[in-house]
Parts: sequence; structure tokens; C-alpha cells
Amino acid sequence: MTRPGGQRCRPALLLAGVLLAGLLAARPLAAQEGLTEPAFTSFSSWETVVLLPDSLTQPDQWGAGLQMAFGIEDFLPADGLGLELRLAYRWRALQDASLDREAAAALLLSARLRLGGPWVLRSGLELGACYLLDDPEQPLAFQAGLVWQAGLRLGGRSYLVFGPALRWTPQRATLPWQFSLTAGLRTESAWRRPAPLVESLVRGVPELFSPDGDAFNDQFAITVSFRPVERLAGWRIHVEAPDGTVFAELAAGYGADQRLAGGSLALAWDGQGAAGRLVEPAANYRLVASAFDGAGRVAVRVYPFTVDILVQRQGDRYKIRIPHIAFAPNTAALDGVDADWLLRQNEAVLRRLISLFDRFPEYRVVVEGHANAVHGDDPQLFAVEQAQELLPLSLARAEAVRQALVNLGMAPERLSVVGLGGLEPLVPFADAGQAWKNRRVEFILIRR
Repeated sequence: MTRPGGQRCRPALLLAGVLLAGLLAARPLAAQEGLTEPAFTSFSSWETVVLLPDSLTQPDQWGAGLQMAFGIEDFLPADGLGLELRLAYRWRALQDASLDREAAAALLLSARLRLGGPWVLRSGLELGACYLLDDPEQPLAFQAGLVWQAGLRLGGRSYLVFGPALRWTPQRATLPWQFSLTAGLRTESAWRRPAPLVESLVRGVPELFSPDGDAFNDQFAITVSFRPVERLAGWRIHVEAPDGTVFAELAAGYGADQRLAGGSLALAWDGQGAAGRLVEPAANYRLVASAFDGAGRVAVRVYPFTVDILVQRQGDRYKIRIPHIAFAPNTAALDGVDADWLLRQNEAVLRRLISLFDRFPEYRVVVEGHANAVHGDDPQLFAVEQAQELLPLSLARAEAVRQALVNLGMAPERLSVVGLGGLEPLVPFADAGQAWKNRRVEFILIRR
């Protein structure tokens, strides 16, 4: 593996190329911006190499070299693991004035140990191949080694690195073992990924909710969990009405909260919203859980549920709350259609009513019709309107619903109708935006 000494200058161009590549590799890579968490660290380095002789009594076997490396660290859940590609050019002067030169490429699997302060220590196993420039017969050779490296942070992302390495090249007839010292600069860049949002999970939301005091699904008890809780900066739990407006605020909190034992929160709700309003029967509501992180990002989970038909006790009778079956003004039908339309559009609600009535076989059902008054603020005009218009109209509306129930198979002898006109408005007649709710029918269960 020797060559005449006159050819020592031939690797000059290769050395210049390796040095240039090493300088370029030392440029830091830009880290991603935004709210992130560590993903991995990329690094690049270039180092000078000093090859030690087999014996200190043979100083002519000293050598030198250059190497560059680039790789990643912390790329696995196990902190400190690194993988890098090393490219090196090393040469040694032999006793006969010839050179022993090699170009090597290897993968290094390393583990990092933080020593405290600016110091880190790495050790690793290196596996690769080298090209023996002075062995034309068998130039390619396997190479393995053990590497130790200490790092001292200089500031920013730059480190001074130095340490020993022991390599073995079994193909070499002489000097199969190679002991070296390296020193150089390492530049690191922390690559980050978008941090996941804080997620909420709600358990216990019933599909059917009936807060009517009958001890059956009157409340729902829910458990809200947040993960990861260490990133939780705030949370809000509320209920939205069918029209998307906020119906009830159940809970909210910010930062550390003693209610969040283990990242979970227990809540119970009785169906009441602002000002004691009760949920509307047979309507679809949504429980909304929002979780905020430190950057103000929010993750929203929605849990729909349906309010059942409500049965409320009033003395010795029951009043059944269902969705308002609204009628067009001054008619006993909706959009000019008859009870057959009512049957088709409201069949699910009406069938649910019939199944509910079956729970009270000893009661008869009174269908009450109601109407909205135009002259509710004038007692005299209201009395005329009530007698001439509202009472007949409300009775016709009750009869339309009774007929729809009979069409679905309910026994007609259990049903009776009454028209109350505008005597029991749900909202003030002057409330133009909500007065339509007064045009309705209601159901009363009276013991036979």
C-alpha cells in the first residue's frame, strides 16, 4: 500500500473539495416557525483529524485528515439518539516516505448524554467503507469503529466538538487499527413540528334527554377530559340551541384549575339555560367542548343530543311539552295544507307522542289549541277577537292535530279537543319576533 513520495501532491484537489464541502455543510438549517414542539435536531460539522502512530517511538507514522458530517438527532421518542453520515479523507506518512491514504464514508449511530451547563457527551458505533487510494488491487474495504465526542456550546447553535475514535480496517495487511483525535465545529438547528391541539373528550352525553322531573333522564352527568393537560390554557363547555345560539354555559376555566383533577372535569346539567329557561322538547341540541392552548388555538368537539317530549306534572294532571306545531296566521293548517301534511312532516314526533301516551293508559288526552292575538293590548278589542276569531281558530288547530294522531292509530275515544284562543300566550303578543310561538297546540293528560 505504498506509492512513490513524489506523488504526495496529487490529493490536493480532493482535499480542497472536502474542505469546501465541510464549510458549506456547517451552514445552519432554518427552523420552522409558528407554534411548534421539538421534532428533531439537524446538524452539520467539519473537523480536522490527527492520526496517532502505533507507537510514540515512531513519529513518522503520524497522519492527518479532514471529515465532515451531517445528520439528525432526537428523531425517535428516545431522547438523544442520533444518526449521521460521515465523509472523510485521511492520510498517513509511512517510514519509506510513501503515503497511506483513504477516502471513507460511514454511518454513525450515536447516543447523547447531557453533562450539565454547555457540555454534552456522545458515543457511537460507526460502520462504513473506505477506498484505499494506494491499494490498486483491493481498493474497497470494510471499516468499523467506536467514536467518542465531547461538545462545548459556544453560543447560539454552534458547538466546539472534539474527541477520540478507534477504527478497524481488517483488509489492511499493516496498520489495521487506527486511533485518531478530531476537533472541529458543529452547527445545530432545532426542527419543530406544529404542536397538536389540546383535545377534549366528553363522556356521558345521552342520546335522548328528558328533564321533566319524572326521575328518568332528568339530568345528564358528563365527564370532560383534556389531553395533554399540561398544554391546556383554558376550556369552555356550553350547550347550543337548535338555531346555533348559546343556550347554557355549563363551565369555563383558565390555566390551572382545582376542578381539573387528573385533567378531567365532572359536570351535571338539568336542562335549564339562561333565566331558568328549559330546553325545548323534541329538539336537537349540541354540547360543545372547547379547549384552548397557550397560543390561543382552540379545538372544538361537538356532541349532539335530542331532547325528548317532556311530561310535566301539574297537580293531578300532566302537561306534555312538544315542539311548537306552528300554524300560519288565521288558519288551522300550515302553508295552506291539511292534516295529511301534518302527518307526513311530524310523523316522528307524533309517533313518539303515542308511545308516551301508552305509558299513561289511565289518562285521557286533551289537545289544546292556542292562537296569537292581534289586539292583545286592548281588552275590549281582544274580547271581540277572542270570541269571533281566536277560539274557533284554536279549536280547529287542535282538531287538526287530533285527526293526525287518529290517522297514526291512536284510539279516538282517548282524545278530546279544546280551543283556548289567546288566553294562555307563551310570549307577549307585542313581541313580533316571537309571537308566532303562541300559535300552537299542547297536550294535557287527565286521569279518567
